[in-house]
Amino acid sequence: MKLLNLFAPIAMVAMVMNANAAEAADKAPSAAIDRITLIYMNHKVYPKGSVECESKVVGSRSMIGCWNYTLDGKSPPQVWLYEAEKFKPVNGSARQLAETKFSSESDIAVMKLPLPSDIDVGSVVESFKKG
Repeated sequence: MKLLNLFAPIAMVAMVMNANAAEAADKAPSAAIDRITLIYMNHKVYPKGSVECESKVVGSRSMIGCWNYTLDGKSPPQVWLYEAEKFKPVNGSARQLAETKFSSESDIAVMKLPLPSDIDVGSVVESFKKG
């Protein structure tokens, strides 16, 4: 009986950890990265150089950062929240694209401001700058 009492708390902790893991965000799938990259290419956002997009989990959110990649280096990233198979702009430069060049794209959705309180734009952008 003592042995059972010892393992019960351990089993409970394992169940809670599994539940939390299930709620954690995953990186955006490669098909989503391909889709946002194609949107950039179709709209010729970066006529010189190339577009590169990368997925990360920041906090509990799936984010995608895209930037111009040239011989001189990378531009500041435009950051998108990937949620419910939609790309939602996080920083100002991504919002500007969403409201102008990308406004006819069905995969782009503009979130109302203010952004959800768990999204810190500065730290999200910084996480993509660090690589």
